[in-house]
Amino acid sequence: MTSPSNLPRVSTILDHAWPRPPVPHARWQAGCERGTYVHQWTEDMEDGSEPIPPDKWAGYCDAYRKFTREFSPSWLWSEHTVGTNRYNGTLDRIGYLAGSGETLTVLDIKTGAGRQVLPGVCRDAIQLAAYALAYEPYHYKELQRVGLYLKRDGKFQVKLYSDLRDYDLWIEILDAYEER
Repeated sequence: MTSPSNLPRVSTILDHAWPRPPVPHARWQAGCERGTYVHQWTEDMEDGSEPIPPDKWAGYCDAYRKFTREFSPSWLWSEHTVGTNRYNGTLDRIGYLAGSGETLTVLDIKTGAGRQVLPGVCRDAIQLAAYALAYEPYHYKELQRVGLYLKRDGKFQVKLYSDLRDYDLWIEILDAYEER
């Protein structure tokens, strides 16, 4: 379901629950620029064109190439808007990864580190729970939630988020946001 654009985005709701730590504007802007470029580059690569990335971002792009060689993704959707009548967001990828059988994967691409917001809870896990719930409201627990962390040195990390309590925490955060 595509939801109206006047609804809050998942990232806005999460930022309300867990404000981002202050960082210098130039550093924040550079992170946004890097993430935007790398996301676009990954889409271009999947569409068959591979622009040569600037040196400062080449490692992240190389990490994504390595990920695709190792996991042979078969994406159904890329940069797909998902939502409910309460929120919306953009899910980076939906599809299948080699070795996961028929399990549908929702994947978020990150060019920064995951941020622990509570003991044992990563913000990205909750973000992916929100996306999974919006994408597949009746079978969300059957989806595989994956954070793909691309590194500047050309390495990557795949983090599987499987704690079903993430969904309950998302609903608590969403309810608190709406009650503010």
